[in-house]
Amino acid sequence: MFDAVVIGAGIAGASAVKSLKNNGLNKILLMDRAQDLAQGASAHHHALCHPYIGRGASRLQRLTQLAFGAVPEVWGRYFEQTGVFHLAGPRFKEKKDLSEHLQTLGFDTGKTLAYGATEAYAEFGIEQTGTWFADGGYVNLQRAAQETLADLPNQDRLLGVEINAIRYVNKVWTIDLADGVTHRAKRVFICAGYGSSELLEGLKLAYPLKPVRGQLSYLRKKDGIQTCLPRVPLTSDFYYIPYQQEDQVQKFILGSTYDEHNQDLSPWPASHEANLEQFTKLLGPITGLEIEDAYVGIRCVAHDRMPVIGPVPNYPGLYVITALGSRAVMWTALAERLMSAHLKQELNQASFFAARFLLGDLAFAGFSDDLVSAFSPARFLAGVSNSKPTLPFSSQTR
Repeated sequence: MFDAVVIGAGIAGASAVKSLKNNGLNKILLMDRAQDLAQGASAHHHALCHPYIGRGASRLQRLTQLAFGAVPEVWGRYFEQTGVFHLAGPRFKEKKDLSEHLQTLGFDTGKTLAYGATEAYAEFGIEQTGTWFADGGYVNLQRAAQETLADLPNQDRLLGVEINAIRYVNKVWTIDLADGVTHRAKRVFICAGYGSSELLEGLKLAYPLKPVRGQLSYLRKKDGIQTCLPRVPLTSDFYYIPYQQEDQVQKFILGSTYDEHNQDLSPWPASHEANLEQFTKLLGPITGLEIEDAYVGIRCVAHDRMPVIGPVPNYPGLYVITALGSRAVMWTALAERLMSAHLKQELNQASFFAARFLLGDLAFAGFSDDLVSAFSPARFLAGVSNSKPTLPFSSQTR
């Protein structure tokens, strides 16, 4: 019997594997319907990473600050610290107003700096007020997931498999594969992006998840690049990453589109046009651009735009990491810390499925209950009534 079955060989699955190993749980079986590690949305090489800036100290803003702080520890080996310039909206046209806002949100003013339009143009090549995240950058998700999961023995990595059923029988999780093979484990981690929805539905768990198609455009610009294009990654309603410069050619990425309820992985000319339109609104018409390539991924998003991370109430040993949206770098770093804490508590409890454990009492890990509840799987189940989750749990959950 395995300590855990992890379903999903992407960055979320890699986060789950790391948390299991952190607790000495090394007998892990990995499954994915893809033929290789880190496919789909986890094949992204330039996943941008910086905290969210909101109107106030919302739970999302506080969580992204915590998650961003965990990235160097969890994914530091794959992190390219370039800095990120976040363009301010029309509400903050003056540097002073933006600086005061950042202080009220609790940002470290030594590493998170407000810039006026004139000094931003001199420093970064973009004439707009904004926030400089000196510690920001991007992560190669594919490399991070591949190298983490490649440490598992070959025989414990089942790729290109289909799951017929997930069952809980006599306090053991059983995974029935389409080829007739059955595997048993003490725990199951569902980390399969939007594919998690189908697996959870098979367990009679309905989560409000949707697929969102996103297309990135890889472009190149010849001649005069020093004066035309920004020199650092930018983010606002879109993002821009300059990733290669040779002689008089600069290559950069624009994106991403947001196409709800669409899972088409083929590149769309209209998506390239939409990405370019966002960029030209900012800089004006730019000549000499050539489209070199496209990356298309399907993100999984919950209706409240928050991730779904944690143990599922009334389903002992069932954990979920999904709905990472466009913040997979930060949410998986957060998931690694949280799942590590959950498992530590589990292993130290005589009866680790007590209600207080399921509610995620993780104050000892630096997370208040209100923050944990913001992304706990229980938040949707609790919405069925005004009380705590009381879902029936049978010995033959399918």
